[in-house]
Amino acid sequence: MDTSHSTITSTSFKIKDLLLRAWRERWTEIEWGREIKRLLRGVSGDVYDLADCMLRQAINGPVTNSLLMLYLNHCLDSQIISFGACIMAITKIPDLKPQCMNSLLDFLIRYKNRTNCYGNDDECIALCRSLVTFLHWLHSIMLSSLNELNHEFGQNIDTTYNMTIDSIHWQILDKSCQMLRFIIDSSYLKALLYIGRMEEQSVWKQCLQLHNELITKLQQQQQQTPHSSFESISDTLQAFQTKIEWLRPVTTETNVKKSQNIQPLDVDLISNSIIPVVHQMMTTRPEFGYIPYRPLSYHSIRIVVSFYAILDPSYSNELIANYLAIIARSFDLSLSKLYCETLHTCMVGLIDTHNLANEDRKNINYHAWIAFLLFKIPQIFLQLSQYRIKLRKEIHLDNHQSNQTDLESGIDMLMDLGPCIDQFLLRYKTEHLQKLFDSFKEMNLLSITAQ
Repeated sequence: MDTSHSTITSTSFKIKDLLLRAWRERWTEIEWGREIKRLLRGVSGDVYDLADCMLRQAINGPVTNSLLMLYLNHCLDSQIISFGACIMAITKIPDLKPQCMNSLLDFLIRYKNRTNCYGNDDECIALCRSLVTFLHWLHSIMLSSLNELNHEFGQNIDTTYNMTIDSIHWQILDKSCQMLRFIIDSSYLKALLYIGRMEEQSVWKQCLQLHNELITKLQQQQQQTPHSSFESISDTLQAFQTKIEWLRPVTTETNVKKSQNIQPLDVDLISNSIIPVVHQMMTTRPEFGYIPYRPLSYHSIRIVVSFYAILDPSYSNELIANYLAIIARSFDLSLSKLYCETLHTCMVGLIDTHNLANEDRKNINYHAWIAFLLFKIPQIFLQLSQYRIKLRKEIHLDNHQSNQTDLESGIDMLMDLGPCIDQFLLRYKTEHLQKLFDSFKEMNLLSITAQ
């Protein structure tokens, strides 16, 4: 352990020396990228806190160092460091100057679509935590900029002097609102935020307190100096509050649209709610009633199948079958329905792929779905058939006597979904289905006489 720690420390010092040398000699970003890769030797820069080191050197002054920021951009583009590590590094830097803060917001806006993680479970959880910390940082700089504007307004009789977009504090507020809107409009980021706030409950509670304080300051400022820019910020904060209503326990009397003013969030109420979203989905009926053949189980199966078909095609067949079996037990699905929904998800994925406009993405997704359907699905179904005895004890299976009957019943259910089959056959040849059925027969999942 000591040897490993000393190695990391030694490499971190070498990284700092290399960075200073690159700045003194005015290397291009290509030269910097070549040398840093040679030093890291295939290891991610996140291991050595490369993002933190570069950012601290880049903001060592009243404004950011443009050359070092160029190196940072190159490291992100080359995937030497992750965007999550950059977010975490930015939030750790204290006492940022306004110009540095503005430059960092430009950097975040440029790479905001890079908020993802392809590492292990710990790295994914770290990304969720960093998102909560970043949201806390975002509220902090918004509150700080608003306080600075209040101070400037108090010193100037002509309030229009600072009501221009040239004011650095206005730019910070505007760019912070851009990032806030991006987060609340992304279901993916909101899902990460939900996980992160469970991991960082104290930080999340502080974030909500800052949100309430920001609302109070903003309302006071609007009363003193009404301006359209304040209204835009207010709309963003209200959108944020509306979007995180899913963190509250659902009540029938809740109606956000009825309130004309932004009301402070109940911090304790939100912090103490465990899983209100799942509770609402599982215990309430929609106004139009249940859809007979599309319960929540369908969406759960589709998420699992789509994820491992597109994003992680090399994942173990046995583990995927395990996940599907867990869903079957959770929703009391028969094995035949599980087969049907899994095949239906693959067909829908291929249909959606055919409609993609980007040809490169279309080809990638097509090959991923075809490989998953023809090579992995038979193996997954074979694993599920081996779980039959265990499944029979825990879920309600149809009264059939053989594994073949379960799969045949699932295929019969699939055939009842006429529009889906028709759309699939309009876009693809029947050879795909024939190869799939041949694989089922080779594994004795279908009888030889099945058509």
